[in-house]
Amino acid sequence: MSAELYDFQDKIAKIPEQEKKAFVLYDVLGYKYKEIAKIMDIKVNSVGVYIHRARTIFFEENDDSSCRSRRPMMSMVWRLVA
Repeated sequence: MSAELYDFQDKIAKIPEQEKKAFVLYDVLGYKYKEIAKIMDIKVNSVGVYIHRARTIFFEENDDSSCRSRRPMMSMVWRLVA
């Protein structure tokens, strides 16, 4: 297993379960806030809060805010699983 994958797993493991679920559904799988709210049975506004918290934890070691959007996250995940 590559060092990048271990790093990814370590960062994901630090995120609390609810935040992790919202983060993966949005940033990795591409679901919309409304869809995530329905899946998780939470308010739409809570989805954004959970995603923000998860990104803060995931990217805590990276000061480059440009990495916090969906596209870099998805490309990183695809690179790891390809």
